[in-house]
Amino acid sequence: MERYGRMARVSENDKGSVGFMDTIFRNSDFKLCYLPVPKGYPYSQTHAGVDYSEKGIGGHHWFVVSSPYPNPQRSFLERGVRFFCRKVLRMRIRPSDWFENPMLYFGEDSIEPPITFTPFPNNPLMDTPEDTYGSGAFNSDPDIYIENDTIYVLNREIKRKVGDNGVLSYLTKIYLIRILFNNGEFQAFKPLCLFNYDYANASPSLLFFRNKYRIFSLVTSSYNTGEPCEYAEMRISDSVDGPYDETYKICVETIDFHPWHFSVFSYNDRLYSIVACIKGNEKQRCYQMLGEFSDDLSTLHIFQMPLTNLKSYRGDAIVLSDDKFVLYTSIIESFPESHSVDGRDILMAGQDFNLLLHRLREYEKKNIDM
Repeated sequence: MERYGRMARVSENDKGSVGFMDTIFRNSDFKLCYLPVPKGYPYSQTHAGVDYSEKGIGGHHWFVVSSPYPNPQRSFLERGVRFFCRKVLRMRIRPSDWFENPMLYFGEDSIEPPITFTPFPNNPLMDTPEDTYGSGAFNSDPDIYIENDTIYVLNREIKRKVGDNGVLSYLTKIYLIRILFNNGEFQAFKPLCLFNYDYANASPSLLFFRNKYRIFSLVTSSYNTGEPCEYAEMRISDSVDGPYDETYKICVETIDFHPWHFSVFSYNDRLYSIVACIKGNEKQRCYQMLGEFSDDLSTLHIFQMPLTNLKSYRGDAIVLSDDKFVLYTSIIESFPESHSVDGRDILMAGQDFNLLLHRLREYEKKNIDM
């Protein structure tokens, strides 16, 4: 399969029309969510993942995973003091990614999408990994999947390593955490390592689709380099515990929005994705988009009208039985009434999914030559 799929092209009469004035959601459509962090963690939330249980588990129907990444703006003096403490006094100053550990939250006991959540008592689900190679180690990109009475959380562990040639590499492990509700309480079991990579593989997402367990992920450095996403990956297994040995590359079909993080959800026997994309080579600034997989899952098409132009990070969505699309997205900018130390928050919005798809497709018919 080629590195990139068939690329959409802007019509000669409409160049420049793929902008940010037209979005599915207005900023006022979003509601700020509150997900308490553990003691000792500054308040910050990113990497949102969501799932819904119609019958409920332990009295709860809505479940969200996230990870903090507290990175407040610091003055020149504060940065200097931290540098002095770390380098001269040899004090241990925890970097932002030390806190980037997977958290589980339970929504209010109602059908309506909640904005206030109760934390799993034993958060985080995994601790910061040991810095084996001395170049930094962290968790990231939690995802959630619910099957019957069991909650599954994916977690990505990264260890940085500098080789003999001085090149930095990212050693990636993907873990599966099983959480059960027994005797009136939720219990998390020891994380299971499913597979690993000797490079950075981002934003794994798990679901059961067409009688197979599937884990999707991205091979990309777009956020940090401005380069296009290389490809999406799909790994398949007959068991949720693996092995996920059957692997496929998925081409990304887009114009100028390039994936950095994503999540995958299903609707009417088709897969869709919430995709945090950079635009062009604009580094470290994402727009939240909707993606649609081809029926054979060989291509991921990115609709070119953003869901929101808020500065976004990993988000996730579900479609309920009444066709309501519910989006939980993480942002990195100031939002009214936020208590975040760095603008990292999780927001919620929703609307009818068929109307949303219609708007996206009509936009592309009018503005984009496919």
